[in-house]
Amino acid sequence: MNPGKKNRVPEAFRHGEFFSRTGIPLLGEIRRTGYDRSRRHGLIDDHTLLIGHGYRTNTAGIDQMRNLPRPDRVEVSTAPLPYGADPRECLHLMSLISLLDEKTALVDLPWLAVETVELLKRRGYQFIEIDAAERNTLGCNVLSLGQGRLVAIEENRDTNQRLRDASFKVFTFLARDQHQRSGRADVPDAAPVSRAVDKRLLAAKTAKNNRQGRRRGTDCLAQS
Repeated sequence: MNPGKKNRVPEAFRHGEFFSRTGIPLLGEIRRTGYDRSRRHGLIDDHTLLIGHGYRTNTAGIDQMRNLPRPDRVEVSTAPLPYGADPRECLHLMSLISLLDEKTALVDLPWLAVETVELLKRRGYQFIEIDAAERNTLGCNVLSLGQGRLVAIEENRDTNQRLRDASFKVFTFLARDQHQRSGRADVPDAAPVSRAVDKRLLAAKTAKNNRQGRRRGTDCLAQS
């Protein structure tokens, strides 16, 4: 990726180093004048990648994504992002859509473009709408763990109840705690909250893979 915000550019290099170190293949990279942030992506089925088009993911970046090698024949579609308060406002695709499972999406429907709504409907998605009063506290920014399990911000109680009413199991955490640890006491915004959850999940998954690798190695020794 090549974030459209200067202070986020070093993250792309760290991601590349991590992928190389862990053996994850790289298909390519986004170069200037293209901007692209992975948090504006969503795989809506096995062969369609939806990318939010805004100030920090521009046309040049999306075109570069389309031209990357696609061994799994993944096609790229775009979702126009709203202007928001001004160009400095950090709007992610996950600010408007969170995919909960293969056919269910949590959405901030009034802020979605008609073409995005119609695309998701054509792919058979059912919508759960956030509580509009929880838009500014990231009601739509929910992380799916699979098998009907979700991680959400505890402060968004009405939206979380809608998810539970739809038979999802919702795990929550206080976003305000995350900001106080970072020296901020304001109401949460999407990026630091999501990164905190992503890091914990990645650490847990890495530890699990390491344990499985050690067990396989022990089994091989026992068989030999």
